[in-house]
Amino acid sequence: MKEGKAIEVHEYEAIRNTLKYYVNGAFAGKSDIMKNAFHELAQIYGQLGDQQFADPIQALYTYVDEHPPAEDLKYAIRSVDRSGDAATARVEITNWHGHTFTDFFTLLKIDQGWVITNKIFTLH
Repeated sequence: MKEGKAIEVHEYEAIRNTLKYYVNGAFAGKSDIMKNAFHELAQIYGQLGDQQFADPIQALYTYVDEHPPAEDLKYAIRSVDRSGDAATARVEITNWHGHTFTDFFTLLKIDQGWVITNKIFTLH
């Protein structure tokens, strides 16, 4: 394997590890775990029925902390696309408190590593 390819694989694995903080926080019902995935100024956008979200990421943390762990949650990282220090990812989540979501994330590599800057979701 060429050295460039090994670096590329390492970056994709680092992005996936960031996404796992998000999922592990949902599993455990603890935003303190989830916060490791997000930039402090991250935003969340989406719609649940008639309720539209366009809020700072704290809205997600509040939801996670006010609900029980989602121990039956299942997830799949469907795609990761990266160019330099920017990336996007698509994650499918089923059975998060009985709901199924598709999440789209934008990520940025900063000094501390990869962080999610925005989450856009749709409910199925």
